[in-house]
Amino acid sequence: MSKFLTTTALVLVAGSAMAADIGAEITVDIEENAAGDWGATTSFDLGLSASSGVASMDFVVDGDGDVALDEYAIGTEIAGATLSFGDQGNAWIDSEDGATLADPDMAESFMVSAEGATMAFGWTDIGADATDLSNVQGKYGMSMMNGMAHVEAAGDYNFNTEEYVFGGRVDAFLSESLAAGGAVTYGSADETIGFEVDATVAGITAYLNGDQDEMAQNVGGSYTYDLNGIELGAGVNYNIDAEEMKPTASISFAF
Repeated sequence: MSKFLTTTALVLVAGSAMAADIGAEITVDIEENAAGDWGATTSFDLGLSASSGVASMDFVVDGDGDVALDEYAIGTEIAGATLSFGDQGNAWIDSEDGATLADPDMAESFMVSAEGATMAFGWTDIGADATDLSNVQGKYGMSMMNGMAHVEAAGDYNFNTEEYVFGGRVDAFLSESLAAGGAVTYGSADETIGFEVDATVAGITAYLNGDQDEMAQNVGGSYTYDLNGIELGAGVNYNIDAEEMKPTASISFAF
């Protein structure tokens, strides 16, 4: 199924290239691994928007140079709503680190998005049983105070485990260079309330996260800089419990 849909997406790209908006991005993420060495992961993201529909494909190159399809989506727009199918991630709130936040998985799914709302239905293994739905997710976001604040709420229900997860996020845009936000999640499986707060000043973002048992577990920050169309990024995370610091770096080029 995945190979068929990937082929279909490539045909759509080739057949619509002359009358479509095509965007691509190459990203190299560099971080220290368990052996203490610095490893790099390269990813290629391709997106297409045309009158016939939309398509996206994300490829990852491993250490051996092998290319694997990480995520894909094929869809169309009808009456202001976007309908898509694929291995396209989940419909959930955003975060900077997310280590203490619940983030329910979703494999192949069908999504409908319109007017700030998204509904997604995911399959357990669509290749084995196309009637076996694993979970349903929903997210809604809205801006308030003339765009100075944005609020999001999300929920997930798993049909197999009968467990549920709730999440919410609030962002305040105080000026062009100053913003602050916070996210919170609750999962019935472990009955854990996780949170994360972050602030961005002049392009530098700092965050702190934890849960109801330990309020401060990770602290870190990141910075991105645009160098003539090439986005350079650097970040660091400090695990307070393990007393471990993990720096990261990235290079991204979009065209």
